[in-house]
Amino acid sequence: MRISVEPDVVQREFKKFKDDPVFAESAKLVSQGHDPVQMLQALAMIPGGLDTLAAASSAVYPGGTLDQTTKELVILEASRLNDCQFCLNSHIDICRATGVSDDPVKLLDESHQQTAPHKAAIDFVRAAMDDSNSIDDQIFDELNIHFEETQVIELALLLGYINMLNMFNNCLQIRYQGDYESS
Repeated sequence: MRISVEPDVVQREFKKFKDDPVFAESAKLVSQGHDPVQMLQALAMIPGGLDTLAAASSAVYPGGTLDQTTKELVILEASRLNDCQFCLNSHIDICRATGVSDDPVKLLDESHQQTAPHKAAIDFVRAAMDDSNSIDDQIFDELNIHFEETQVIELALLLGYINMLNMFNNCLQIRYQGDYESS
């Protein structure tokens, strides 16, 4: 990390959220005597950092109405395109732990293995990441076949949200160190 954290501040701030489902994976780490993941440590250092993440996350991840596989595929593809080591690798481990896929990156690359809704969501991510001002109407037509309108809005919010976290992690060189793999 490009920043230093104060362990006592991290522990004090994280304690406020130990029962929040947004932080379930890191709460498990803390209960086992480990620190929360680096991203949460960094956010704990600024007043309201964890509060902000919890509020946004409750709307889209783990909150929201989209199924977990769709959310994970959106997060993985955006994180891969943004080259975010933290989000890509942490969500690979989350996918494995929750039964989404043993090889979720391979699933992204093999459209014949994807359900039609998952393919539509992944195509949306790719189109938006390429040029969010010029997403083809066909992409939205396909989304509207598989998702309610509110879920299309949720997909766009989730994509914006993960892009913000990717940028945050990349700028501060926050790294995932396999923390969820063993928990």
